[in-house]
Amino acid sequence: MLQVLRCLVFTYNHLKTFFIHIWLMFKLVRRSSTLSVAAASMHKLFKTIENEVEDPLQGSVKGTIPLWVNGSLYRNGPGMYEVGEHKFNHWFDGMAMLQRFHISKGNVTYQRKFLRSDTFVKNTTSNRITRNEFATTADPDPCKNIFQRFLSVFETDELTDNTLVNVFPLKDGLYTATELVYLNKIDPETLDRVDKVDLEKKVGVNLATAHPHWDTDGNMYNIGHSFNRGLFTVLVKVPPKKDGVEGFPAGEIVFKTRSPWKLHFNYYHSFSMTENYYVFVQQPLLSNVPKILLGRKMGYAFDSSLTSYPEIKNRFRIVDRKTGEEVNADHVIEADSFLFFHQINAYEEQGHIILDIACHTDFKLLDRFYMKNLTSAQYEENLRSLSEPEARRYVIPLELGQESKDGNIVSLEHTAAKCHRISGKAFHCEPERLADIGMEFPQINYRKHNTKKYRYIYGVGLRHKQNPINTLVKIDTFTKTHREWKEDGCYPSEPVFVPEPGSDSEDGGVLVAAINRLGESDNENSCFLLVLDAKSFTEMARVEFKGVGRFPLDFHGVYTSDKN
Repeated sequence: MLQVLRCLVFTYNHLKTFFIHIWLMFKLVRRSSTLSVAAASMHKLFKTIENEVEDPLQGSVKGTIPLWVNGSLYRNGPGMYEVGEHKFNHWFDGMAMLQRFHISKGNVTYQRKFLRSDTFVKNTTSNRITRNEFATTADPDPCKNIFQRFLSVFETDELTDNTLVNVFPLKDGLYTATELVYLNKIDPETLDRVDKVDLEKKVGVNLATAHPHWDTDGNMYNIGHSFNRGLFTVLVKVPPKKDGVEGFPAGEIVFKTRSPWKLHFNYYHSFSMTENYYVFVQQPLLSNVPKILLGRKMGYAFDSSLTSYPEIKNRFRIVDRKTGEEVNADHVIEADSFLFFHQINAYEEQGHIILDIACHTDFKLLDRFYMKNLTSAQYEENLRSLSEPEARRYVIPLELGQESKDGNIVSLEHTAAKCHRISGKAFHCEPERLADIGMEFPQINYRKHNTKKYRYIYGVGLRHKQNPINTLVKIDTFTKTHREWKEDGCYPSEPVFVPEPGSDSEDGGVLVAAINRLGESDNENSCFLLVLDAKSFTEMARVEFKGVGRFPLDFHGVYTSDKN
């Protein structure tokens, strides 16, 4: 009898172990299936948003939002990828859609609306693409005969005012921007367009980036191009609007330098400032002016004028904010080639400029964002084969005459970044990587630390070799470590930092980000607003919105506090 009991116990233990292994395998297979479904669905993020939400929709809050968070998160980016039967070619072409998350007393409402730009109105009225976008040319007017269409090729076409890249507040309201000359002024409550600003008339630029900066006095600064009697890169300053004065304030050009190329100019998406200097980087992505001019006449889009040249090094340029003169103008300070959209921050320390940038070494970067690539079922597989963008630090000494034993004239002890004299007045910079994770869409505690020494970067983590492929990340530039928020099947937007009133801590506040969660079918998609504690990088709350489906996969956002 004892022998039988021993056999039964032995059999039970083996069966128990067997079923535990089966259960664990089932869970792993199920998790793997979930990941593969989400990964296979990633291309669905680049679909047109079918419905607007004009009236504020109350969200369902899980967790607790601090009561001091009272304001609105605005986001801007493409939401429409075709007009009628006519499709846009590139992520940078889609019709702009604005979103508003209004947070008050622990509750959140949601709105979204297509930006009613002149281009949007004309497109939707004509049911076709009527103006050239970044990589899409206007469709011919079907009401014109063949001879009229031929003549229209030689007419000057209207520039698009589809400002789909960024959104930011100025003293008199909320504005959206792209990389041409127009800004659109937005009603902060209804998201209606109320005015359009032509920066060529107000400031004298033909192109301007969508990433301006502000100082504590309310002045706005930007980098752009002027084609008046030559090809010039310009830095501009726009003062705050004066009370009682109508219209957008007129600005001035504070620095001007001729393009180093006769028929090309460098592409800029952003620049940096320190307390005393402007800092911009000439990258090896050049725009061909003859192609731009011919394109406007012959129906080519702007993208056809852009070419990257990996053999050309990046050059750092520094301009004194007080005098408007370039610092070390007769010197050449370069680094090995990289591309970039976003400079993170810059500041001065012990006679050096510290410059942090989200750098790409993929010189076909813009090609990756053509819709034919983004909407392919192989999109994520292709994405995983690319190099990850790096948060890098470059250090540029302001005094270039000093010497050192190893040739490195960076005298700061806390950085591995270097600057070597190559010959006479030529210098080469070597960067320091700030974290061992890919990162884009960087954000900082802008109000307190832009132009100043800082510690933390927040952004979208890009992990091309892991699942989930997209995360939210906090980088500690002092320790070179990072923290992540991640969840299977979720794709986060750029996180926006909201400072806690009265906090002296750089990371005292919360982060807000729009999250898309993709299911096996479009009906199973969902989305939520995520609120993270910026210090611990842990979830405080999420807010879901019934019936919304998903958010548009947009570019940039801004938080504005409610006025008491």
